[in-house]
Amino acid sequence: MTCRPGSRGGRRWRALGDAPLLLAACVAIVQISLALGDLGASLHSAATTRATAMPELARLAADTALATALEHDPATTFARVDVGAVEVTLTRDRGLYHLRSVVAGQDTFAFRCSEVPGAAPDAFRYPGTAVDPPGGDLVVGLRRVAADQLPCLDAAEVSLAPRADQLPAFRQDGGVALLTWESGTDRPDFVFEPRRAADLDAAGGLVVVCGNLWVEVGSRPLRLALQRDLVVVVRGNLYLGRSIQVDGPGRLVLVASRSRGEPVFADRDGNGRWSPGDVLRGADAFTGPSEGAGNVYLGLPESTAAIRCDAGLVVGGEAHVAAPTRVGGPLVLAHGVTQLKPGGLPLQAAGDWVFAVERERVPGFVTTGRPRPGLLAREVASDPRRHEPLYLAAPAR
Repeated sequence: MTCRPGSRGGRRWRALGDAPLLLAACVAIVQISLALGDLGASLHSAATTRATAMPELARLAADTALATALEHDPATTFARVDVGAVEVTLTRDRGLYHLRSVVAGQDTFAFRCSEVPGAAPDAFRYPGTAVDPPGGDLVVGLRRVAADQLPCLDAAEVSLAPRADQLPAFRQDGGVALLTWESGTDRPDFVFEPRRAADLDAAGGLVVVCGNLWVEVGSRPLRLALQRDLVVVVRGNLYLGRSIQVDGPGRLVLVASRSRGEPVFADRDGNGRWSPGDVLRGADAFTGPSEGAGNVYLGLPESTAAIRCDAGLVVGGEAHVAAPTRVGGPLVLAHGVTQLKPGGLPLQAAGDWVFAVERERVPGFVTTGRPRPGLLAREVASDPRRHEPLYLAAPAR
């Protein structure tokens, strides 16, 4: 008898055809296996979605309950509000709100927020704001406003803020201006001290520089690590010779301000001081320190790279552009924009971040309206059940 190759394997497959119940069972097993795999993936996806959605649901419920309770009684110190399937308990103590959300009687989330004295200036909700300045058409992302809509510094708060010469995060440098301008500057000049940048968080959110502030020219960005928001008010000019990178959750706002009566000028020849050919903004004569006040220089004569500024900028004087510049936070221009190099260098209000002005403070600036709760922040690992041990602790020896 001749045995042909493959005939035995062929008989096996024909046997399956002769036994349809066995074939159906095999197909069913494969389908069940695939279905179980899909079910496992679906359950994992559902668990991931739930883990992401539950905290947000609890936060939205807490925010809704807070608004409801305060609308009913602005002075309330305790309330319990049901928002759908979420029970929210509110307690209030000395301007601090605590909220506890229980979702469907199971998951518990805790939030807190501080009371803010009012709404922050409206300009901080937009990527860019300007009072129709000369040269403003060169700036990408600007919103035009009237002069009385610009943010105003709170004189009382600023007067109580720590000074740069009292903080190790800043250093007075008598020679930095001479590296750029032939005759230097008349005001004191300060620079950041990067090795002590961590001390900025201890400043309380507001610092005043009584003089000019410089970010020297360099090949690498100035890196500042901030855990909380910080406003630096410069009572003089701000000079950015390189990029500023902010690490951490804190946001940085740099304010170039001027005292009442100090004139603003466009430094057309780019020599860093008032000289013939420069243009006054809103004044008949120039007085005061030779470099003026409130001016911001984005790039310096020796700058070669583009400027990427993670901070927000409030320019009380003139903005001078000597390098392509991208501003990540709110950009506020009170006067003009002067190009110091040919070619129409771009100045972009990128709007990487802005303030929720109805619920957030911008330290150092005047607020409007009544006090109100700030933004809610989650208190991580606030559920005590997460800390309960599985077994009783062993007795001490």
